[in-house]
Amino acid sequence: MYTPKEIAENYLSACRTKAALPLGRMFLLACLAGAFVALAGVASTAAAATVGDPSLAKLVSGCVFPAGLAMVIVAGSELFTGNNLMIMGVLARTITVRRMLRNWLVVYLGNFAGAVLVAALCVSGHVFSAFGGKLAASVIAIAQTKAGLTFGDAFVRGILCNFLVCIAVWMANAAKTAGGKIAAVFFPIMAFVVAGFEHSLRQAIALQPENITVHTLTLKRASRIVIEDQKENDYADVAAMLEKCHLLAEAGYRPYYLYRQKNTLQNLENVGWCKPGHEGYYNIYIMEEVQTILSAGAGGSTKLVADGGKRMQRIFNFKYPTEYIQRFDEVLERKKGVAVFYDHDLGTETSG
Repeated sequence: MYTPKEIAENYLSACRTKAALPLGRMFLLACLAGAFVALAGVASTAAAATVGDPSLAKLVSGCVFPAGLAMVIVAGSELFTGNNLMIMGVLARTITVRRMLRNWLVVYLGNFAGAVLVAALCVSGHVFSAFGGKLAASVIAIAQTKAGLTFGDAFVRGILCNFLVCIAVWMANAAKTAGGKIAAVFFPIMAFVVAGFEHSLRQAIALQPENITVHTLTLKRASRIVIEDQKENDYADVAAMLEKCHLLAEAGYRPYYLYRQKNTLQNLENVGWCKPGHEGYYNIYIMEEVQTILSAGAGGSTKLVADGGKRMQRIFNFKYPTEYIQRFDEVLERKKGVAVFYDHDLGTETSG
């Protein structure tokens, strides 16, 4: 492995080579790099498309995406984000600012052309139809997330991503073998994918569920923020979260029910969204308290309603699974209350 001093000297030499490339060759190498990264993007998105847990999906995606930069470095192509490190050459007066900007412009355009080519080929070959269209939904959700960023957010996140790409390039230059270079780029690139610059709501939409309920923040008595009495916390992120619900509307979802919980912050509501024709009537009935709800399982609560809601009774199950299983006979005994409730309501009409 090279020392940091040797890495710097080697990269300054590479800066001179990059800056002196003929335009045609520079553009072609940039197209290849754009294609490599685009292919890695397709592969990483496909790998995570059917993973239900958002955190695990990011990890899976992050483990695949480094293949893009690995191909760029080992193949010797030109990537704009990696070439941002050429500023070293300017500061060391190895290359001129004009030469650096020339390289950046040509390489940026070449990367874009290569990525567009891969996108076009994937669309033509119906690659995105995999997993019953879930891959296409994931690709669209990611694109919408990036397109929906403000300029400030995109700029700052671009800096963070480029920093990790540049450190990956620097680390790759420390290795003397192809295997060492591939290993060196893995963790920085995985980090920028997993550190994540996508919202969990986008990921939920990409799974195409029929119903999505957006919950606001309710303070539970045993929660840390209640115990610590965090009066200085204005919970502005809660309201900001609800502002992102426009993404649901843009994806074709419509709000159809809402409800408040005790100690909900900022007078906000939990809102249920669904695709047209897929309203969950249970959600509506349970909020209106005009419908009997029969519940089974640990933590369940049966609600019996009669006389147009004038008479109600609840039958609770044990909350914890162990208790529910061990005391199941008691649960069954409680359920007899259903018959008692309706026998009282219907009187002798149920006899015989």
